[in-house]
Amino acid sequence: AAHDDDYQAEFTALSTAVVDGICQDFEIDVEVFRTANARLRAFIDSERQQVTENAAVDVAAALSDEEKETDRSHVRAFLRDRLAGIEVPFEVRSFVETIWAEHLTSLRQQHGADSEAWYGGVRTLDDMLWSIVVKERSAQKARLTKMIPALIGSLRRACVAQQVPPERAKAFFEALYQLHMAAIKPAPGVTVVMGEEAPPTISPTMPASAVVANVHDFVSEMAVGTWLSFTKEGRTINARLTWVSPLRTKYLFTSRSKARAFVYTPEELAYEFGAGKINLVVEPVPLFDRAVSAALDTLATRQPAAAAKP
Repeated sequence: AAHDDDYQAEFTALSTAVVDGICQDFEIDVEVFRTANARLRAFIDSERQQVTENAAVDVAAALSDEEKETDRSHVRAFLRDRLAGIEVPFEVRSFVETIWAEHLTSLRQQHGADSEAWYGGVRTLDDMLWSIVVKERSAQKARLTKMIPALIGSLRRACVAQQVPPERAKAFFEALYQLHMAAIKPAPGVTVVMGEEAPPTISPTMPASAVVANVHDFVSEMAVGTWLSFTKEGRTINARLTWVSPLRTKYLFTSRSKARAFVYTPEELAYEFGAGKINLVVEPVPLFDRAVSAALDTLATRQPAAAAKP
């Protein structure tokens, strides 16, 4: 109920009345709890119905966008297949699923899926992925050293074409540089290997933000009802995942006040989640389960004090 004064006041009044009613009326018959639950459910359902009605325009716009984005949907499926079974640092995966996805989509739309331009974009992607999973053998390290300048040049040209903000590109290229250095000249005791033989071991000198994160998997499986905290224009706004498009290319979040709706692609959401601009508030766990869990946590914290008494 936070971040919306009117809703919080209304909910506080109702919940206070419900608790007072239970304290006053409960003796043996548990029907009082069913009645209380019905009152809460009616309040919650009414609020969600209002959200659904107010979000109808945003949902229609997102559906229209998804229908127009056939090429982007194909590119997303293609990239999921390319990244399947590969663990890469957050900055790299975020770059692939946002910036490079847009680049490949543009190539597909302008030149077609069988064009040399498309295959060139795919080759650059494959070269980049290979460059960070290269096995420690002299011939491959020599090839890696030789290919890096051309690879970086292709990646930078694509960033310019997509008008990528400098700070966004900088984080990616710094992470890529660290991976290349680790592959070419690994630190003592560190083997940079990926694939079937062994999981990657990141150099201790790498920045903490480059450690592999699973925000992409979390976002792809995010359930309707999840609450996230968004930082917008210097303010923190809690918003609920209200709707997911059929192809899961659009996520619609709404705030309690119904005055704010945020539409994200999964890739954009994962990037901002990993960058700390978005935080998880609560997942859609039933209210009763959350209450029981909170009660157990409270009891657990009191146990040491109780044990200390004679």
